[in-house]
Amino acid sequence: MNEKALISVVIPAYNAEQTIEQCVHGVLKQRFQNFEIIIVDDGSCDNTFVVCNRLAEIDSRISVIHKENGGPSSARNAGMQKACGKYIAFIDSDDCVEDTYLEALITPTFSNDTDVVICGITTSYQKQGYTVLSAFKKNKTTSSHDEISALIFESFENGTIYSPCNKLYKMDIITKNHILFPLSKEPIEDILFNCEYMKHINSISVTTACPYIYCKNDIESEVTKFRKNIQTVSTERSNATLSLFTYWNMNGAECEKWLAQEYIGGKSDCVSNCYRKGANLNFFEKCKLFKQFIIKDEKYHNAVNKCHGMPLHYDKKILVLLSKTKSALIMACAYNILFFFRYRLKNIYYLFRKNSAKKD
Repeated sequence: MNEKALISVVIPAYNAEQTIEQCVHGVLKQRFQNFEIIIVDDGSCDNTFVVCNRLAEIDSRISVIHKENGGPSSARNAGMQKACGKYIAFIDSDDCVEDTYLEALITPTFSNDTDVVICGITTSYQKQGYTVLSAFKKNKTTSSHDEISALIFESFENGTIYSPCNKLYKMDIITKNHILFPLSKEPIEDILFNCEYMKHINSISVTTACPYIYCKNDIESEVTKFRKNIQTVSTERSNATLSLFTYWNMNGAECEKWLAQEYIGGKSDCVSNCYRKGANLNFFEKCKLFKQFIIKDEKYHNAVNKCHGMPLHYDKKILVLLSKTKSALIMACAYNILFFFRYRLKNIYYLFRKNSAKKD
Protein backbone atom coordinates (compact mmCIF):
# COMPACT_ATOMS: atom_id res chain seq x y z
CA MET A 1 0.00 0.00 0.00
CA ASN A 2 1.32 3.42 -0.96
CA GLU A 3 -0.61 6.22 0.76
CA LYS A 4 1.27 8.88 -1.23
CA ALA A 5 0.40 7.46 -4.64
CA LEU A 6 -1.61 9.75 -6.88
CA ILE A 7 -3.00 6.87 -8.97
CA SER A 8 -4.07 3.44 -7.79
CA VAL A 9 -3.81 0.89 -10.59
CA VAL A 10 -6.04 -2.13 -9.98
CA ILE A 11 -5.33 -5.32 -11.91
CA PRO A 12 -7.78 -8.20 -11.42
CA ALA A 13 -6.15 -11.53 -12.23
CA TYR A 14 -7.67 -14.97 -12.68
CA ASN A 15 -5.49 -17.83 -13.95
CA ALA A 16 -3.16 -15.19 -15.39
CA GLU A 17 0.24 -16.74 -14.70
CA GLN A 18 1.14 -16.47 -18.41
CA THR A 19 0.30 -12.76 -18.79
CA ILE A 20 0.36 -10.98 -15.43
CA GLU A 21 4.12 -10.44 -15.37
CA GLN A 22 4.19 -8.67 -18.74
CA CYS A 23 1.17 -6.61 -17.73
CA VAL A 24 2.72 -5.44 -14.45
CA HIS A 25 6.11 -4.68 -15.98
CA GLY A 26 4.28 -2.51 -18.52
CA VAL A 27 2.97 -0.42 -15.62
CA LEU A 28 6.35 -0.25 -13.90
CA LYS A 29 7.86 1.20 -17.09
CA GLN A 30 5.44 4.13 -17.17
CA ARG A 31 6.82 7.63 -17.71
CA PHE A 32 4.53 8.81 -14.91
CA GLN A 33 5.70 7.02 -11.78
CA ASN A 34 3.49 8.25 -8.92
CA PHE A 35 1.29 5.18 -8.62
CA GLU A 36 0.59 2.05 -6.64
CA ILE A 37 -0.35 -1.31 -8.16
CA ILE A 38 -2.97 -3.50 -6.53
CA ILE A 39 -3.15 -6.99 -8.02
CA VAL A 40 -6.27 -8.92 -7.05
CA ASP A 41 -5.82 -12.67 -7.43
CA ASP A 42 -9.42 -13.80 -7.84
CA GLY A 43 -9.08 -17.36 -6.62
CA SER A 44 -6.82 -18.54 -9.43
CA CYS A 45 -6.27 -22.27 -9.89
CA ASP A 46 -2.81 -21.88 -11.42
CA ASN A 47 0.34 -20.16 -10.13
CA THR A 48 -0.96 -16.61 -10.48
CA PHE A 49 -0.68 -15.91 -6.75
CA VAL A 50 2.92 -17.13 -6.66
CA VAL A 51 3.87 -14.96 -9.63
CA CYS A 52 2.10 -11.95 -8.09
CA ASN A 53 3.92 -12.35 -4.78
CA ARG A 54 7.21 -12.51 -6.64
CA LEU A 55 6.33 -9.28 -8.44
CA ALA A 56 5.47 -7.60 -5.13
CA GLU A 57 8.96 -8.41 -3.86
CA ILE A 58 10.63 -6.36 -6.61
CA ASP A 59 8.73 -3.10 -6.00
CA SER A 60 7.21 -1.76 -2.79
CA ARG A 61 4.43 -0.07 -4.76
CA ILE A 62 2.94 -3.47 -5.61
CA SER A 63 0.51 -5.15 -3.23
CA VAL A 64 -1.42 -8.38 -3.75
CA ILE A 65 -4.89 -9.38 -2.58
CA HIS A 66 -5.83 -13.06 -2.63
CA LYS A 67 -9.54 -13.83 -2.48
CA GLU A 68 -12.01 -16.53 -3.35
CA ASN A 69 -13.17 -16.49 -6.94
CA GLY A 70 -16.01 -14.03 -7.42
CA GLY A 71 -15.58 -12.74 -10.95
CA PRO A 72 -14.11 -9.52 -12.36
CA SER A 73 -16.60 -7.22 -10.62
CA SER A 74 -15.80 -8.69 -7.22
CA ALA A 75 -12.07 -8.42 -7.92
CA ARG A 76 -12.22 -4.78 -9.01
CA ASN A 77 -14.38 -3.88 -6.02
CA ALA A 78 -11.82 -5.50 -3.70
CA GLY A 79 -9.09 -3.45 -5.35
CA MET A 80 -11.08 -0.23 -4.96
CA GLN A 81 -11.51 -0.88 -1.23
CA LYS A 82 -7.74 -0.99 -0.77
CA ALA A 83 -6.90 1.88 -3.15
CA CYS A 84 -5.23 4.94 -1.60
CA GLY A 85 -4.78 7.12 -4.67
CA LYS A 86 -6.78 10.22 -5.50
CA TYR A 87 -7.44 8.61 -8.87
CA ILE A 88 -7.94 5.01 -9.89
CA ALA A 89 -7.28 3.14 -13.14
CA PHE A 90 -8.00 -0.44 -14.12
CA ILE A 91 -5.95 -2.77 -16.31
CA ASP A 92 -6.87 -6.32 -17.29
CA SER A 93 -4.16 -8.88 -16.59
CA ASP A 94 -4.06 -10.19 -20.18
CA ASP A 95 -3.70 -6.73 -21.75
CA CYS A 96 -0.78 -4.33 -22.18
CA VAL A 97 -0.17 -0.59 -21.88
CA GLU A 98 2.30 1.70 -23.59
CA ASP A 99 4.69 3.66 -21.36
CA THR A 100 2.58 6.80 -21.94
CA TYR A 101 -0.65 5.26 -20.59
CA LEU A 102 -0.77 6.86 -17.13
CA GLU A 103 0.79 10.07 -18.41
CA ALA A 104 -1.96 10.44 -21.01
CA LEU A 105 -4.63 9.92 -18.36
CA ILE A 106 -3.21 12.08 -15.56
CA THR A 107 -1.96 15.09 -17.54
CA PRO A 108 -5.41 16.70 -18.06
CA THR A 109 -6.04 16.62 -14.30
CA PHE A 110 -3.04 18.81 -13.41
CA SER A 111 -4.72 22.07 -14.42
CA ASN A 112 -8.39 21.05 -14.35
CA ASP A 113 -8.80 18.32 -11.69
CA THR A 114 -11.06 16.57 -14.19
CA ASP A 115 -13.67 14.12 -12.91
CA VAL A 116 -12.96 11.54 -15.62
CA VAL A 117 -10.32 11.17 -18.32
CA ILE A 118 -10.81 8.83 -21.28
CA CYS A 119 -8.15 7.72 -23.73
CA GLY A 120 -8.44 5.62 -26.87
CA ILE A 121 -7.92 1.88 -27.18
CA THR A 122 -5.73 -0.12 -29.54
CA THR A 123 -7.31 -3.53 -30.16
CA SER A 124 -4.64 -6.01 -31.21
CA TYR A 125 -5.83 -9.09 -33.08
CA GLN A 126 -2.66 -10.94 -32.24
CA LYS A 127 -2.94 -14.11 -34.30
CA GLN A 128 -4.31 -12.25 -37.30
CA GLY A 129 -1.61 -9.58 -37.12
CA TYR A 130 -3.57 -6.33 -37.31
CA THR A 131 -4.83 -3.62 -34.98
CA VAL A 132 -7.91 -1.40 -34.77
CA LEU A 133 -7.93 2.01 -33.08
CA SER A 134 -10.89 3.33 -31.11
CA ALA A 135 -10.01 7.00 -30.75
CA PHE A 136 -11.33 10.50 -30.15
CA LYS A 137 -11.09 13.09 -32.91
CA LYS A 138 -9.29 15.69 -30.77
CA ASN A 139 -8.09 16.43 -27.24
CA LYS A 140 -10.74 18.17 -25.19
CA THR A 141 -11.37 19.19 -21.57
CA THR A 142 -14.66 20.75 -20.58
CA SER A 143 -17.13 21.40 -17.77
CA SER A 144 -19.87 22.57 -20.11
CA HIS A 145 -23.02 20.44 -19.88
CA ASP A 146 -23.55 20.38 -23.64
CA GLU A 147 -19.91 19.59 -24.37
CA ILE A 148 -19.82 16.83 -21.73
CA SER A 149 -22.86 15.20 -23.31
CA ALA A 150 -21.28 15.55 -26.76
CA LEU A 151 -18.09 13.81 -25.59
CA ILE A 152 -20.05 11.05 -23.86
CA PHE A 153 -21.91 10.52 -27.12
CA GLU A 154 -18.63 10.42 -29.03
CA SER A 155 -17.35 7.80 -26.59
CA PHE A 156 -20.33 5.63 -27.52
CA GLU A 157 -19.71 6.22 -31.21
CA ASN A 158 -16.02 5.29 -31.07
CA GLY A 159 -16.48 2.45 -28.58
CA THR A 160 -14.39 3.91 -25.74
CA ILE A 161 -17.27 4.11 -23.24
CA TYR A 162 -17.53 0.42 -22.50
CA SER A 163 -14.30 -0.58 -20.79
CA PRO A 164 -13.05 0.78 -17.44
CA CYS A 165 -9.46 0.19 -18.58
CA ASN A 166 -9.06 3.34 -20.69
CA LYS A 167 -10.28 5.73 -18.01
CA LEU A 168 -9.04 7.59 -14.97
CA TYR A 169 -11.68 7.91 -12.25
CA LYS A 170 -11.81 10.05 -9.11
CA MET A 171 -11.93 7.94 -5.98
CA ASP A 172 -13.98 10.48 -4.04
CA ILE A 173 -16.76 10.34 -6.66
CA ILE A 174 -16.79 6.55 -6.43
CA THR A 175 -16.76 6.61 -2.62
CA LYS A 176 -19.32 9.39 -2.06
CA ASN A 177 -21.81 7.86 -4.47
CA HIS A 178 -21.19 4.23 -3.46
CA ILE A 179 -20.44 3.21 -7.03
CA LEU A 180 -19.40 -0.42 -7.41
CA PHE A 181 -19.08 -2.89 -10.23
CA PRO A 182 -22.34 -4.88 -10.05
CA LEU A 183 -21.98 -8.54 -9.16
CA SER A 184 -23.36 -11.32 -11.35
CA LYS A 185 -23.80 -8.95 -14.28
CA GLU A 186 -21.00 -10.19 -16.54
CA PRO A 187 -20.40 -9.33 -19.33
CA ILE A 188 -22.15 -5.94 -18.93
CA GLU A 189 -20.70 -4.95 -15.54
CA ASP A 190 -18.30 -2.47 -17.14
CA ILE A 191 -20.90 -0.44 -19.04
CA LEU A 192 -23.23 -0.45 -16.01
CA PHE A 193 -20.42 0.94 -13.85
CA ASN A 194 -19.50 3.59 -16.42
CA CYS A 195 -23.10 4.66 -17.02
CA GLU A 196 -23.56 5.17 -13.29
CA TYR A 197 -20.25 7.01 -12.83
CA MET A 198 -20.94 9.36 -15.75
CA LYS A 199 -24.06 10.62 -13.97
CA HIS A 200 -21.88 12.09 -11.21
CA ILE A 201 -19.30 14.03 -13.20
CA ASN A 202 -19.06 17.79 -13.71
CA SER A 203 -16.07 17.73 -16.05
CA ILE A 204 -14.46 15.42 -18.57
CA SER A 205 -11.24 15.14 -20.56
CA VAL A 206 -10.60 13.02 -23.63
CA THR A 207 -7.36 12.40 -25.49
CA THR A 208 -6.62 11.17 -28.99
CA ALA A 209 -3.89 8.88 -27.67
CA CYS A 210 -4.55 5.10 -27.72
CA PRO A 211 -2.00 3.76 -25.18
CA TYR A 212 -4.18 0.94 -23.81
CA ILE A 213 -3.69 -2.27 -25.80
CA TYR A 214 -6.58 -4.71 -25.68
CA CYS A 215 -5.01 -8.05 -26.63
CA LYS A 216 -7.66 -9.93 -28.56
CA ASN A 217 -7.12 -13.67 -28.74
CA ASP A 218 -9.14 -16.85 -29.18
CA ILE A 219 -9.12 -17.76 -25.51
CA GLU A 220 -12.60 -17.97 -24.00
CA SER A 221 -13.36 -15.05 -21.71
CA GLU A 222 -16.28 -13.76 -19.67
CA VAL A 223 -17.58 -12.08 -22.82
CA THR A 224 -17.61 -15.28 -24.87
CA LYS A 225 -19.30 -17.63 -22.40
CA PHE A 226 -22.82 -18.94 -22.96
CA ARG A 227 -25.37 -17.23 -20.72
CA LYS A 228 -28.90 -18.42 -20.11
CA ASN A 229 -29.92 -14.89 -19.06
CA ILE A 230 -28.53 -13.17 -22.16
CA GLN A 231 -31.86 -11.58 -23.11
CA THR A 232 -32.27 -10.09 -19.63
CA VAL A 233 -28.68 -8.86 -19.69
CA SER A 234 -29.17 -7.33 -23.14
CA THR A 235 -32.27 -5.45 -21.96
CA GLU A 236 -30.49 -4.22 -18.82
CA ARG A 237 -27.60 -2.88 -20.89
CA SER A 238 -30.02 -1.03 -23.19
CA ASN A 239 -31.86 0.45 -20.20
CA ALA A 240 -28.62 1.64 -18.58
CA THR A 241 -27.55 3.34 -21.80
CA LEU A 242 -30.95 4.97 -22.23
CA SER A 243 -30.84 6.18 -18.61
CA LEU A 244 -27.47 7.88 -19.18
CA PHE A 245 -28.67 9.48 -22.41
CA THR A 246 -31.76 10.77 -20.60
CA TYR A 247 -29.69 12.14 -17.70
CA TRP A 248 -27.53 14.20 -20.06
CA ASN A 249 -30.47 15.23 -22.26
CA MET A 250 -29.01 13.35 -25.20
CA ASN A 251 -32.24 13.12 -27.13
CA GLY A 252 -31.51 14.37 -30.64
CA ALA A 253 -32.04 12.39 -33.83
CA GLU A 254 -28.46 11.10 -33.88
CA CYS A 255 -28.76 9.91 -30.28
CA GLU A 256 -32.01 8.09 -31.06
CA LYS A 257 -30.33 6.36 -33.99
CA TRP A 258 -27.42 5.35 -31.80
CA LEU A 259 -29.72 3.89 -29.15
CA ALA A 260 -31.42 1.96 -31.94
CA GLN A 261 -28.05 0.59 -33.06
CA GLU A 262 -27.28 -0.40 -29.47
CA TYR A 263 -30.54 -2.31 -29.29
CA ILE A 264 -29.73 -4.14 -32.52
CA GLY A 265 -26.27 -4.89 -31.16
CA GLY A 266 -27.83 -6.44 -28.06
CA LYS A 267 -29.91 -8.71 -30.26
CA SER A 268 -26.80 -9.66 -32.21
CA ASP A 269 -25.19 -10.68 -28.90
CA CYS A 270 -28.23 -12.87 -28.22
CA VAL A 271 -27.66 -14.62 -31.55
CA SER A 272 -23.95 -15.14 -30.86
CA ASN A 273 -24.83 -16.55 -27.44
CA CYS A 274 -26.70 -19.42 -29.13
CA TYR A 275 -23.42 -20.62 -30.67
CA ARG A 276 -21.07 -20.27 -27.72
CA LYS A 277 -19.49 -23.16 -25.89
CA GLY A 278 -22.01 -24.64 -23.49
CA ALA A 279 -25.09 -23.51 -25.43
CA ASN A 280 -25.96 -27.04 -26.61
CA LEU A 281 -28.96 -25.79 -28.59
CA ASN A 282 -30.24 -27.83 -31.50
CA PHE A 283 -31.37 -26.31 -34.78
CA PHE A 284 -35.04 -26.06 -33.85
CA GLU A 285 -34.31 -24.55 -30.44
CA LYS A 286 -32.34 -21.81 -32.19
CA CYS A 287 -35.23 -21.22 -34.59
CA LYS A 288 -37.59 -20.86 -31.64
CA LEU A 289 -35.34 -18.33 -29.91
CA PHE A 290 -34.78 -16.27 -33.09
CA LYS A 291 -38.52 -16.10 -33.63
CA GLN A 292 -39.14 -15.12 -30.01
CA PHE A 293 -36.53 -12.41 -29.38
CA ILE A 294 -36.02 -11.01 -32.89
CA ILE A 295 -38.80 -11.67 -35.38
CA LYS A 296 -41.61 -11.01 -32.87
CA ASP A 297 -39.88 -8.09 -31.13
CA GLU A 298 -41.53 -4.87 -32.32
CA LYS A 299 -38.95 -2.74 -30.52
CA TYR A 300 -36.25 -4.43 -32.59
CA HIS A 301 -38.07 -3.71 -35.85
CA ASN A 302 -38.58 -0.08 -34.80
CA ALA A 303 -34.84 0.14 -34.15
CA VAL A 304 -34.11 -1.24 -37.62
CA ASN A 305 -36.38 1.40 -39.17
CA LYS A 306 -34.60 4.19 -37.27
CA CYS A 307 -31.24 2.94 -38.56
CA HIS A 308 -32.34 2.84 -42.18
CA GLY A 309 -29.56 4.15 -44.40
CA MET A 310 -26.98 4.22 -41.59
CA PRO A 311 -23.69 2.30 -41.89
CA LEU A 312 -23.74 -0.72 -39.58
CA HIS A 313 -20.91 -2.98 -38.49
CA TYR A 314 -21.02 -6.34 -40.21
CA ASP A 315 -22.58 -8.33 -37.32
CA LYS A 316 -25.51 -5.89 -37.07
CA LYS A 317 -25.70 -5.64 -40.85
CA ILE A 318 -26.02 -9.42 -41.18
CA LEU A 319 -28.69 -9.56 -38.47
CA VAL A 320 -30.76 -6.81 -40.09
CA LEU A 321 -30.47 -8.45 -43.50
CA LEU A 322 -31.48 -11.88 -42.25
CA SER A 323 -34.28 -10.65 -40.00
CA LYS A 324 -35.94 -8.97 -42.97
CA THR A 325 -36.72 -12.45 -44.30
CA LYS A 326 -38.99 -12.86 -41.24
CA SER A 327 -38.00 -16.51 -41.27
CA ALA A 328 -36.37 -18.06 -38.21
CA LEU A 329 -35.53 -21.07 -40.38
CA ILE A 330 -33.49 -19.00 -42.85
CA MET A 331 -31.79 -17.14 -39.99
CA ALA A 332 -30.76 -20.36 -38.27
CA CYS A 333 -29.40 -21.86 -41.50
CA ALA A 334 -27.38 -18.74 -42.32
CA TYR A 335 -25.98 -18.37 -38.81
CA ASN A 336 -25.02 -22.03 -38.68
CA ILE A 337 -22.83 -21.39 -41.72
CA LEU A 338 -21.44 -18.13 -40.34
CA PHE A 339 -20.46 -19.62 -37.00
CA PHE A 340 -18.97 -22.65 -38.72
CA PHE A 341 -16.53 -20.16 -40.26
CA ARG A 342 -16.13 -18.41 -36.91
CA TYR A 343 -15.03 -21.52 -35.05
CA ARG A 344 -13.66 -23.82 -37.78
CA LEU A 345 -12.25 -21.47 -40.44
CA LYS A 346 -11.07 -18.59 -38.30
CA ASN A 347 -8.69 -17.05 -40.83
CA ILE A 348 -11.52 -16.46 -43.29
CA TYR A 349 -13.78 -15.17 -40.53
CA TYR A 350 -11.20 -12.68 -39.26
CA LEU A 351 -10.56 -11.53 -42.81
CA PHE A 352 -14.17 -10.35 -42.82
CA ARG A 353 -13.56 -8.67 -39.46
CA LYS A 354 -10.47 -6.93 -40.77
CA ASN A 355 -12.18 -5.61 -43.89
CA SER A 356 -15.18 -4.51 -41.85
CA ALA A 357 -12.94 -2.60 -39.44
CA LYS A 358 -11.32 -0.72 -42.34
CA LYS A 359 -14.70 0.33 -43.70
CA ASP A 360 -16.15 1.33 -40.31
